[in-house]
Amino acid sequence: MSFLDRADQETKLGSQTYLQNIAKAIAAGLEAFTGAAVVTPPMPSPDAGDAIEVAAMAAGAADAETFLELASVPARFKYPPEASTADLTEDAGKPAGLFSKAFVNNTGPALALISGAPPWEHLGEFVTFIGNLGLAHFSPDEFLFLGASNAAGTCKGRNTFPPKPLWKNIKNTALMLDAIRKELGAPIRILSCYRAEPYNTCIGGESGSLHMKFNAIDFTCSQGTPEIWRRVADRLRSSDTKFMGGIGVYPSSNFVHIDTRGTEANWSGG
Repeated sequence: MSFLDRADQETKLGSQTYLQNIAKAIAAGLEAFTGAAVVTPPMPSPDAGDAIEVAAMAAGAADAETFLELASVPARFKYPPEASTADLTEDAGKPAGLFSKAFVNNTGPALALISGAPPWEHLGEFVTFIGNLGLAHFSPDEFLFLGASNAAGTCKGRNTFPPKPLWKNIKNTALMLDAIRKELGAPIRILSCYRAEPYNTCIGGESGSLHMKFNAIDFTCSQGTPEIWRRVADRLRSSDTKFMGGIGVYPSSNFVHIDTRGTEANWSGG
């Protein structure tokens, strides 16, 4: 299609119009060969949090804003999608979706992603802290998701927001996740970030889990497989010392764990 060792073509590759023309030509070739139309998947809004983008795609909405406009989002598209039946119980007459336009448009109130979130005196400071990291794809709300098991069941209400002295621990892990998101080119949803000790114990987490130190993130992606996500994380870890840490892949549960503990660790779970 183009050659990077030719200056004129390298310049063209920096043009969105040129890239679109290439994409259209490839699509036309595929259609001619297969006899079937190439369907363009819905594109997420660049301003929406990745958690909303994933839900919008799952719902087949054209974009996150369209998803939020739905009068009543089906319970199966609530955040998180894999939540238990108990988690999906909704009050009569209320929309099933947990996402607000305020969260999408970054106009507040903070924690619009989290249904029924308790008041938190350090919220404003945390929003500023995450904002200063310069992340391209994630909002402060997403790092405060308390976990699906915190919403219902025996572990309900056992998690808390991260204590202020621990905030600095998430910096490199958050930057690594942002870099992984850029490499994958698809929305990522944080499944677990900070875990208070009672919550970690209740869900069967490791006794020395770095989640309790606010240094670890479990995530899933809307495209690809856990093995692909692991490879991207491993490549980034090898390229930047601040990303040195643990990478765990969980194929059957469809997520990957990353942390930046400072030493390399690798494992595979269920």
